[in-house]
Amino acid sequence: MDELIGTEGRLPFKRWVSLSFQHLFSMLGGLVVAPLIIGINPSATMFCSGAGTLFYLFITKKKMPIFLCTSFAYTAPLLIVREKYGVEGMMFGVLTAGLMYVLLSLLVRLCGTGWIRRLMPPVVTASVMIVIGLSSALTAVGWAGYNASSGAAAALEPSMRLKWIAVSTITLLVGILGTTCFRGIFSVIPVMLALIAGYAASLLLGVVSPSAIAEAISGPVLALPKLCLPRANMEAAFMTAPLALVTVGEHIADVTAAGNVCRRDFIHDPGLHRSLFGDGVASVIAAFFGGAPVTTYSENIGIMALTKVCSVSVVFLAACIAIVISFFAPVNAVITGIPTPVLGGISILLFGIIAITGIRIYMDAHIDFSSNRNAVIALCVIVLGLGGASISFHTGGLYFEMPSIAVATFTGIFLNLLLPGDRNQLKPV
Repeated sequence: MDELIGTEGRLPFKRWVSLSFQHLFSMLGGLVVAPLIIGINPSATMFCSGAGTLFYLFITKKKMPIFLCTSFAYTAPLLIVREKYGVEGMMFGVLTAGLMYVLLSLLVRLCGTGWIRRLMPPVVTASVMIVIGLSSALTAVGWAGYNASSGAAAALEPSMRLKWIAVSTITLLVGILGTTCFRGIFSVIPVMLALIAGYAASLLLGVVSPSAIAEAISGPVLALPKLCLPRANMEAAFMTAPLALVTVGEHIADVTAAGNVCRRDFIHDPGLHRSLFGDGVASVIAAFFGGAPVTTYSENIGIMALTKVCSVSVVFLAACIAIVISFFAPVNAVITGIPTPVLGGISILLFGIIAITGIRIYMDAHIDFSSNRNAVIALCVIVLGLGGASISFHTGGLYFEMPSIAVATFTGIFLNLLLPGDRNQLKPV
């Protein structure tokens, strides 16, 4: 068995660079696909992920080899926020999510982590994850061309729609094979492989022309990432802030998993509060540079487990490479030119994985649905979330709306605190 290279380890130059690129490639889903789905410039997202990771490494005393990347848990809510309130309103939602993480880090520092589980036990967290995953299913299906009356596919000629369906199906199948059948390094980059296959299919079928790509990359080589500042919008804030309570569970799980791989107790040294604070600061930075909320990434941990290299220097170099690439205009042009059906095929897979993650939380926590308490909490969250329940009111010149995902989240929290019974909702094993 290969010897583990710890967090302070150093590597030969070639291996150092190659491993850094592996980390970067494994996170292309978050760096490329997530911003395209949301409607954010990928170059800005890549810059923010790289810069945010550097701040994170500094805040965690260079002890945690974790790369921060766009969280797919935010894609569906941010997509809705963008459609309603524009990019500036969406950036305010990103800012709010980051500030929530900063607040959570202070509470964890003062009170520990037990209150998070009491507020958001597995039955609530899992139900919200299912809502997040399925709430944009119609959008993904429309992008894929499967629904002729939805999204961009509604304006297509029948022959072109069939090409869209072929491209999205190829993309989806490659993503499925990558997720279930591939081994080694290919098992942690299924999204990247699906992107390449979908792009190639689009070129072969005429969904996108080579001349369009050539024209897109014919401009200047270097360009500043397109940035966007937040604009205060309380509705956007109420839609994104509650999700921090959901993704913090994912954050804790990833930090724990990274500690297991690196044979370190990251929860206590440098401390979970530092990790949460670093994540929050990175998301705040993203809000002011046109990026998306970032979080820990399991693909990053998968690369460490696969290569047995936990060196912080590798993640540091990967972050620097991401920043440098964000300034190359041809790369950004190719990325932003990814055809809609390719995004549709990948989105079906990714949104489905988010929903399945919720089901896995049910199973891992041994949620007992023979308990009426658990069943009521889950059904209320899912039905309200997927049914589009929202709360809105006018008062003077102020208009306020709490969208369905926020309503579902707060309903789950409220019912968990209100209903009698075991709030941990764990079935004895």
